[in-house]
Amino acid sequence: MELSVELLLETLQEQFSVSDYHIETGCPLLGRPLLYAPGESVRPGQVYLTTQPAAPLCRQDLCTIYLEGAAPKRSGGSWICLHVSMATAFNAVQQIFDHFDQWEERLEQIIMHHGTIQDLLNTAHELLQNPLMVVGMDFTLIAQAGEEDLPAEQRIFDPEADSMELFNALEQDEIYQEMQRSREPFLYPAHIMGWRSWNVNITSRGYNTHRLILAETSRSLHASDGWLLSRLVPYVGYLLEWAQDPSQSDNSLHGLFHRILSDRTADYIEMSRQLSRLDWREEDTYFCLVFKVTYLDKKKLAANVICSHIEKNYHYSCSFLYQEDIVTFF
Repeated sequence: MELSVELLLETLQEQFSVSDYHIETGCPLLGRPLLYAPGESVRPGQVYLTTQPAAPLCRQDLCTIYLEGAAPKRSGGSWICLHVSMATAFNAVQQIFDHFDQWEERLEQIIMHHGTIQDLLNTAHELLQNPLMVVGMDFTLIAQAGEEDLPAEQRIFDPEADSMELFNALEQDEIYQEMQRSREPFLYPAHIMGWRSWNVNITSRGYNTHRLILAETSRSLHASDGWLLSRLVPYVGYLLEWAQDPSQSDNSLHGLFHRILSDRTADYIEMSRQLSRLDWREEDTYFCLVFKVTYLDKKKLAANVICSHIEKNYHYSCSFLYQEDIVTFF
């Protein structure tokens, strides 16, 4: 696994006293460390360790770690100064690469062994420590890890929370609108949700459909956190694309009502029996409403959160999208 220069710096700062550093904008991802030998050509996208500053190392496409009091002769490229020996620094950087290689291998194993989004978030939470959430653009909570670290009043994506006013405030917030369009990790301020967060949008068929969120609680957020989220997103996106949602199965309440509306060949006696098993009985009285979904609701992907809001406030209801409108049975 190649690392960003920000992640390398922040991890080294946890182990050593960094006397000075410079991070070049646009520095590429970095491969494992090499010892610089004077006179040899240097390669882009590498970490070089040296005790002797040299002009070939002053490049924007690599990172140099200067050791034992050495410092760059002139500015250029990304560099970090450590007052430790060559052997100590080389071993430390190798261990950093090993650590993140093992983390990525665990993510790959989850995919290979048909794990879940919850498994991915649990593994990532061990590394990132702060609460992680996968949320639909309609604010539907798909999975979370560590949300219990947030105060109860700040768990706004919890299905039991009454967060419609907050969701409306987010939709009207210009910074949130900018974040919805972003293709890069986005650091969102705390002015509405009560906590800062790194956010990475998850794209399917060219549209942003979900968001991976890292909330700031016990540990302060760093620049590298956004980059680590971007490494996690492809795994989450894969499972969102291919994993079946059990709540939409044919035998669920939503699935049964959907079939009643859409399948003219359905056995309605059998449908009635299945509804009875879900405690919607023949002797009950039923009422159906169709809510027309506006263009703005479609654009904001708000229909699913409206369905959830209806079901939460009317316990004996079943609300779902059907032919671009909301159908609710009471």
